[in-house]
Amino acid sequence: MIDKDRGVTIRRHLTGIQVCMYKDAPGEFFDINGNPVGEELAAQAGFDTEALERERQKRERMAEAQKRIEQEYASESERVEQEINAGLQEEIPGYSVQHVGGGRYGVVDASGNRITSKPMSKDEAEVFLKNLQTDGSEEDGEA
Repeated sequence: MIDKDRGVTIRRHLTGIQVCMYKDAPGEFFDINGNPVGEELAAQAGFDTEALERERQKRERMAEAQKRIEQEYASESERVEQEINAGLQEEIPGYSVQHVGGGRYGVVDASGNRITSKPMSKDEAEVFLKNLQTDGSEEDGEA
């Protein structure tokens, strides 16, 4: 069934069939029940199928380019985070201070699970780690 709240263009074919196209998916045509409809029928219902096909291809290429850009910058941010974390020294075997984003830090165990519930400054995280070493217990770290 077509979701009319999504934003849809509906054109009636001469035979009475309603041909639908979602505005966010140009060049993809459906009947009122959501079944795919061919471009020929859509053209006969009044859709400019050639222009809509170009728009569909354009959107697909833009989405692919956006994905590549996101991957490129994600890789860069991962590299920076690894460098930040490499600069932090481990005080207790199996536990370390780790950058969690936004200039904030947390204490993680050997499996990479954060044992502090709230992000904190680097100094606070290092103090927590030292306290963990002296106490021998895993506290919540709400400094």
